[in-house]
Amino acid sequence: MVYSPNQQGSENQFHRYYQRLSPALKKPKVRTSTTAVFSFLAISLFAWYAIRPTAQTIIFLRREIADKTVLNEQMENKITALIEAQATYETIKERLPIIQQALPYNPDAVILARQLRNLAVVSGASVSAIQIPSLPILGQEATPGAKLAPSKPLEPFPVSVVLSGSYTSLKTFMDGLLSLRRITSIDSITLKPALRLGAPGDTIQLSIRLQSYYLTQ
Repeated sequence: MVYSPNQQGSENQFHRYYQRLSPALKKPKVRTSTTAVFSFLAISLFAWYAIRPTAQTIIFLRREIADKTVLNEQMENKITALIEAQATYETIKERLPIIQQALPYNPDAVILARQLRNLAVVSGASVSAIQIPSLPILGQEATPGAKLAPSKPLEPFPVSVVLSGSYTSLKTFMDGLLSLRRITSIDSITLKPALRLGAPGDTIQLSIRLQSYYLTQ
């Protein structure tokens, strides 16, 4: 076999390096130190691969514990809020019928007209007209377009009342209207002398435009 000059040079260089290192490797201290270093490296390498899954599991568990702690605090806050809401409901439960009368879930236009007429009778006034526009029939199936429209929590509807009587009776009617359990707001008030035949000279005609409300489902 024929060697090139470069190959022969490399071989000679390796041989000289080995000759210099060989005496050192033959010494007991050097051999022991080398064995200890390689043993330590091997143990460290195997220990890393053995500990790594455990370390990852510990990190994952600590993160999960932190998330569960935050979730537990949120659940406790919700439970506390529900307990407070239940306590508030128990406190006002007896007054719920009054609230439902003030803001019913349907217009109850007939009941409102009856209340206004009874108030006029008690006040000593005479009702000549109560006008309430047509209201939607609740419970009917809405059209698809209506279902897409956003619903309002309160739905108003106008009410017009015309009555006549003395100033004292009309004032009593207005005071009773302001203290009526059914929630209403006054849009306009018109006063003028009554032109009815046979009416006393102090008779006044009162026209009121009101807004009443009901809750939408």
